[in-house]
Formats: sequence, structure tokens, C-alpha cells
Amino acid sequence: MFVSHNFPHYLQNAVQSCRLLYPEAKILVVDNASSRPAMAGLLDRLESESSVAVIRRESNQSERKAGSLHAGYNAAIEYALQGDFEFVHFANDDVQFVYRNDQLLETLRKIYEVAPGTAGIHSTFAKRLSPLAHRLVPLPGVPASLDTAYAVSDNGFVSVKFLKETGFRFLASEGDSSARAAGMGYHACQLHRPVLAFVPWVAARVGSRVVGREFPPPRDLYLKPITGEAARQMDRTPPGEIPTYDDWCRPWGWNALTPYWATAPSLEYVELCAKHVRRVGRSGLPHFIDENGRVSLRAALAGIHGPSVRVLAAQILKEAGRKLLSQPRRAVRRIRG
Repeated sequence: MFVSHNFPHYLQNAVQSCRLLYPEAKILVVDNASSRPAMAGLLDRLESESSVAVIRRESNQSERKAGSLHAGYNAAIEYALQGDFEFVHFANDDVQFVYRNDQLLETLRKIYEVAPGTAGIHSTFAKRLSPLAHRLVPLPGVPASLDTAYAVSDNGFVSVKFLKETGFRFLASEGDSSARAAGMGYHACQLHRPVLAFVPWVAARVGSRVVGREFPPPRDLYLKPITGEAARQMDRTPPGEIPTYDDWCRPWGWNALTPYWATAPSLEYVELCAKHVRRVGRSGLPHFIDENGRVSLRAALAGIHGPSVRVLAAQILKEAGRKLLSQPRRAVRRIRG
């Protein structure tokens, strides 16, 4: 299922990726009170398809990109509990399925069997600079690892059985929701064959306004699906090795500052990127790639387009202002000093 608010191109991309790689899936779209005519038209078209269900929420109390994301997730839970479903995959609209794992259903079942205290299962490709890899503990006999720091995330699978037995519902944030599940004695797991990837933002909601410009994918999808020989290569990856976003996720028909561009920029995130570059040396610096995965100056320059720069600048300035206002006395002393 996907939760969306006023980003029709993001939503269309997410739905289309699921159709392409998992045509057998039932798709649920939860719209958080969108106001754009283009969004209404897309929802009408999706609603006419037998494989798609649409829930149109009439209220939206959040100014974040997907609106009241977790309220949308809870609406999806109620829908799932009324149907004949085994798992629910929760996702924002700025993600895309990129890889078909033919053993996915079997793997999900095995994870809950081997690790019965599992609440959520992460489905996304993590970046090399992510702290996720440092907190994973491999599970025996299944291509997955235990996440010792999380119980449920904003993008991943959850068993309907877990939802029925615990009455779990999402809270206002991912951290609060995970802490709630952890407090109930549950943990999360990470798939060793991820299926989902974040789309590099070309537009984002900063406060009450949208910064940047959303555009339709130049090809069929924003990110190039891992199919054909690439998928066979993925299948040959050693069982204990977890593929990363850096190595497998590519923009399709356009250039982007990936993999660092794929999440909301903040001062902490920029600092994390800088530490990563220092750690890996110059070879880790040119993560400016074209659709073929080639590192090039042309791709770097093409990736730095006006809308994305405004997204980055607006996010960082907002974060810097928040930090400055939260520590006014300390900031004044530094200025005077």
C-alpha cells in the first residue's frame, strides 16, 4: 500500500513499479486529502482498476510530504483486517519497487517462523553510509537479519497476524511507532534481498510549501528496475551479503546526485555524508552517476539542477534555523566570541 498527498507523479511511479514487478499484488492507495486536480484524476483512474483499491481521507493534519502518513497507515490496517491478506507492505509515495524476489513470500513466512518476535521487516535497499549494517544480526537458515535497534519502520512488511494479535497501530512518527512495538517485546528484521528503493527527491514539502518541481519519470519509472542479467547477478549474491543502494539503484533516463540524494537532507545527514567520504577516501566521493551506473562529471553537473538544489537548501536552512533558535544563548556567545 502507498500513502500519498498531492504528488501524482510520485504515486503513479510507485504504483507502476508494483504492477511491473509484482503483478499478483493487491494495491491499496491511501490519499491524504489531496487538493491538486491532477491527483484527483489519477485517483479516479486507479480506482477503476480491479487490482487497485483507493481510500480517500478527508482530513490531513500534517504538512509533511505524505501528509498524515501514519494515520494513512492505520486506515490501511483497518482495510487489511477486513480482507483475506497475509502481509501488508507499508510505503510512502516516494519509493519504488526495483527488484522482483521470487522467494519473497516464502522468505517472509520463514522470518516470522525463525524469529517469532518480529514486528516489521525492512524491504528497502540501504546505503553504505547507513548505520543499519552495523546493528544487524544474521538469522539462521533464512536470508534476513535481526535489526537490534528497530521494531517497525515506515517502509516494509508487517504480518496481518501480528496486527490482529497485538492490535498494533502506528503513532505520530516512525520512531514512536517502533518504540511502541519494541515496548511490546518485538523487533524488526532486514531482508537480504531488498525489493524497494527511495526515489531521489526532485520535490519535497518543507513546512507548508513544496520546494522543487515534481516531473514525470523520463522513462517508465524513475529508477531502473533490476531485471534480466542484473537480476540474475543479484540472485547470485552470497546469502550473507546485503546489496546496497549505492551498487544497485540507478536513475533511469535522468541523472541524480545518488545515492546521497535519496533521503531528506539535514545538517546531520550532510555531516554523515562528509564522514563517509573521509572514511572511504577519494574513491567514495564521485557518487554522481548516470543511468548506466557510470561515474562522470557530466552526470554530476546534470544532477545539480535548480529544483533539487532548492530542496537541499531549504531543508538545510530550516534545520539550521531550528537549531539556532533552540540554543539562542549558546549561539550568541559564539557570535560574540
